[in-house]
Amino acid sequence: MKKKNFLFAAMILISTQVFALSKQRAQEEADFLTDKMAYELNLLDSQWDDVYEINYDFFRRLGSLSYDYSALARDRDRKMSYVLTGAQWEKYRLAGYFAKPVRPGYNSWIFVIYDHYKRGKYYRDSRYVVDRYRGGHRKDMNYYHERYSSRPRPTMPAPAPRNDRKPAAKQPQKADGKGGYKQQPTPGGQPQGKVQSQPSQKNSSRRGGQVTSGSGRRGR
Repeated sequence: MKKKNFLFAAMILISTQVFALSKQRAQEEADFLTDKMAYELNLLDSQWDDVYEINYDFFRRLGSLSYDYSALARDRDRKMSYVLTGAQWEKYRLAGYFAKPVRPGYNSWIFVIYDHYKRGKYYRDSRYVVDRYRGGHRKDMNYYHERYSSRPRPTMPAPAPRNDRKPAAKQPQKADGKGGYKQQPTPGGQPQGKVQSQPSQKNSSRRGGQVTSGSGRRGR
């Protein structure tokens, strides 16, 4: 039993190390992604620095046992909503490679931005924040809110409502003894009547030793 627990813990540790990004890799990916966001969203210099910090913290925490991807994505979106203007926020949400920059692959993360931009292509020189920032604002939940408190915050999409209602149960039917079925009373009212089976009718008659019907003639 102890051996199985040890192997399970080792597998978790290995998978975490494979999916986690080093500081240098997180810097490179955050710098590249922020450069494309600045190009498409027309970021100011101050916004560039803050967006880079948010992206760096996001990439640095990928693969950590303390966080799951959905929680990281929500935290990143919340911080971005403070930094971006309303128009920039709409563009950010519509561009899937900005709002969801990575997806899990086989023992690695797939960076979606490279499906749209060639690796190594930059629109401007890296700013000094790339070399200086080491995650100092990651745990300060109000840092970006206080920096942009004088500006209205874009409206974040509300979570999808849960549909917990169960489908109505189908009412059973009982035979009425006359070739039909009688429905049971509904929960709040009268019975809905009975549905009788209608026998098929044929236009048949006997004429001169023959049987005629709607479909043709045949001899006896």
